[in-house]
Amino acid sequence: VEGMVGAQQVAKLERGIWLPHEPGSRAGRKTAPAKIESVGPEERANRTTVEITIREGRKRQVRQMFETVGHRVLELKRIRFGPIALARLAPGACRMLSKSEIAKLKASAKIS
Repeated sequence: VEGMVGAQQVAKLERGIWLPHEPGSRAGRKTAPAKIESVGPEERANRTTVEITIREGRKRQVRQMFETVGHRVLELKRIRFGPIALARLAPGACRMLSKSEIAKLKASAKIS
């Protein structure tokens, strides 16, 4: 993200952020608390690398969350979707899920 992310901003993100209303609804909603696992400032480049875990997937949620605390997202890379980690998959590539990965996805979605 652009700029240096401080402890107060991390705390706000971890508590949840009020976002503007979504199309079709009247009021804004607070995001579920996020987990910030690492913050790495790059002072010479005036940006911070952040690893964030969210429990929801609203449209442009991560970008909106950081804009709310005063930072523009410069680059965004999904490294995990639920229990499935991206690992070493090349950009644009795909692979078949293993039986255990399918079972984990079903369990996380409570599908039998």
